[in-house]
Amino acid sequence: RLVAALAGFSGAAGAALRPRSLLTGRPDERTLRFVVADDHAESSSSEALTPSSVTRACKRLGSGKLGHVRIARGQAFVDVGAARLETVLENAATRLTPDGGLPAGWRVALLPDDDPEAVVPWLDVAEMATS
Repeated sequence: RLVAALAGFSGAAGAALRPRSLLTGRPDERTLRFVVADDHAESSSSEALTPSSVTRACKRLGSGKLGHVRIARGQAFVDVGAARLETVLENAATRLTPDGGLPAGWRVALLPDDDPEAVVPWLDVAEMATS
């Protein structure tokens, strides 16, 4: 508590709480997580989560330039520019993009906003605690 209080006096706390990428720490990017819903995971109609398929989906949603797509534990993580984030999320929610938006069964979440427990999304903290 003391450290947090002192950080508040210095202004450092405000900088630390600004939205930023969970993958790179860059303040001009935000991290998205893509998953395939359980009811589509084994379906042949659902496209697999691969770096190229995630990149194609993000481009269809209006992401612009992307960094590396990371695949871990059946999920995909990618950073999107903060300036295009709202467009990408709106297009994903409405699926009104010219190319159809997300593939069948895919879900997208903004981290950590949509899933505060996923601060370190590629690690299973519970599993680490038992190791």
